[in-house]
Amino acid sequence: MKNQAILNEKEETEKQTSDTNIRISKIKYDGKETEVHYIEWSGETGIDTKETVFKSLDMPHSDFINALEDLTPELLFLLELPDEYAGNMNTRGISLGQGAVITAVKKFPDLGNKALCLNTPYLEFEANCKEGIIGLPKRTELMIKKVEGEAKLFMEGKRKNMQGKLQLVT
Repeated sequence: MKNQAILNEKEETEKQTSDTNIRISKIKYDGKETEVHYIEWSGETGIDTKETVFKSLDMPHSDFINALEDLTPELLFLLELPDEYAGNMNTRGISLGQGAVITAVKKFPDLGNKALCLNTPYLEFEANCKEGIIGLPKRTELMIKKVEGEAKLFMEGKRKNMQGKLQLVT
């Protein structure tokens, strides 16, 4: 009975996170909790129908963490900060729409590990930009798509020390 409930929950999660009916709007990871906000939409009407927040204390797979951390140089570039500023910095998330905001936290050990939160300005993806408007560089957009893909895999069960989806043990 319990195994059937686990299987039903897994199937429901997979159904909710299929590529055809969700749009991720926010991804956050603070080292302890992973949070993915997504909007379900009707394929027939194209109308957003429900916003859901997926939270987990499970440790994400290193692919997820690395995809987020790979955005740190992009954040520095967009904020016109020197590369040396990356020390003690962790990229924590992205907010998505027709473009994106990248969020990071920089800790200052000499100040008792006080933290400075950094956000890029909201920049549209190049395909959504009007002529003459500068958007996110294509390489940044591709890196964001990788984080989105890893977030979807996380919701489907990809975790630390796992290769792929959750396996049901009976």
